Amino acid sequence: MAEQTKTTNVHWPDTSLPENELVLELNALRDGLTSETATKLCSQLGCGYLICFVKSDTFHYAKAMSAYIHLLISIAKIVDRPTFLEPYPKGCGGCASIQFFCMVSLHPELAKDVFDLFRVLLNDDEGEIVTKDEVLAMGTMMRRQYKRRENPFPYMGNCLDFTKELRGMTDKLRDLIMNEEFGLAMEKNRTKCISFLKQYFIGTNALELNKFLATL
Repeated sequence: MAEQTKTTNVHWPDTSLPENELVLELNALRDGLTSETATKLCSQLGCGYLICFVKSDTFHYAKAMSAYIHLLISIAKIVDRPTFLEPYPKGCGGCASIQFFCMVSLHPELAKDVFDLFRVLLNDDEGEIVTKDEVLAMGTMMRRQYKRRENPFPYMGNCLDFTKELRGMTDKLRDLIMNEEFGLAMEKNRTKCISFLKQYFIGTNALELNKFLATL
């Protein structure tokens, strides 16, 4: 009964807390994480956690965002991708990716954390699909590619708030993150997947992702 109560009461902490308290709460969630609490957390947000920082005017909380990203890494390791993506608009891997890059735009020192998150989401332990330098480069692009006029950057980090140019990259990340067959393919034939992806991201490979996966 006590364990059930603990799971039921799990929730995302208030981002208006002093930053040191918020970091402690996020770290406590990570340290006590189970598949049940991870699933519960994923069911509680519809627009992601980034907008909570925006609404509480605490998006300068770099340490808290780092703690949040590390919590996401732990969640991604124990839930399936559809569950992980529930907190983001439309359950979209592209919106999730954009929110991660927006945090790097706000705080470039978070590039390593976001790089580590993509390594987990893409089943890419060696970090070849999206490198740390590429994460940093994407972060620098976000603000100038933001097109929403009624709300200041980054608002919720919805993919539709950004230009088609930027979404060309994040849409491909979306397709990789949301495709469970791709994750399995990375485990079985990493070398061939990486070779394909080098062309996939620059648009010179005529093979679509699903057609490529069917060849493995």
